[in-house]
Amino acid sequence: MRARNRNKGKTIMIWNRKTSRMGTLAGLLLAANGLFASTVTYDFIGTPFTSDITAPYTTSDRVTATITFADALPASMALQAVTPLSLIMTDGHQVFDYSDPTLQFKVTEFGTDVSGAITTWQVFLQGPIIFLPGGTNTANLVFTRNNGSAVSFGHFYDPSRGPGYIAGARAFDPGAWTDVTAGVPEPGASILMLLGASMVLVARRLRPTWRQLRTE
Repeated sequence: MRARNRNKGKTIMIWNRKTSRMGTLAGLLLAANGLFASTVTYDFIGTPFTSDITAPYTTSDRVTATITFADALPASMALQAVTPLSLIMTDGHQVFDYSDPTLQFKVTEFGTDVSGAITTWQVFLQGPIIFLPGGTNTANLVFTRNNGSAVSFGHFYDPSRGPGYIAGARAFDPGAWTDVTAGVPEPGASILMLLGASMVLVARRLRPTWRQLRTE
């Protein structure tokens, strides 16, 4: 005896397994969007040193820096501490990295105007205390400030030039921070674009998600 086909004469829907590819790509898009937040990077270019210059510094040297934040700084923000994702500072003769665990002090304070541009700041990275002959002490440092008064300077202990020799230089013009993020796609954005293009290509090759079959 042949078993009866309960679906005889009915239209049934069959799931096309290729849709799983689309689902996977959609999931990857969402994951990439969540994993890669948009970061913001600023470059600082100070003015050349003009005062208290001791070798090896010259008037060609200046303080420069690159700082990256997890999010854009809000507009009209009063001067306040903002923790960066990364910060590199140099005065042309020494380089400080915010992530260096040996740093004695790390200060990153910023204020913005109505457009969100950085207009006031106090930023410096300082190494550990160095005890000098004669009972005095110092520390290697790169510093920039524009808050009521402007100054950028660097100094470091250079025993090769004599006991207690401190090399240093200053500039009293503020310099400027420039947002260098614009026009540079974030890693997450690049992944999203690639995945989006892949979804379009896959979609063109797929048949309809459901197929209708007429049972006999």
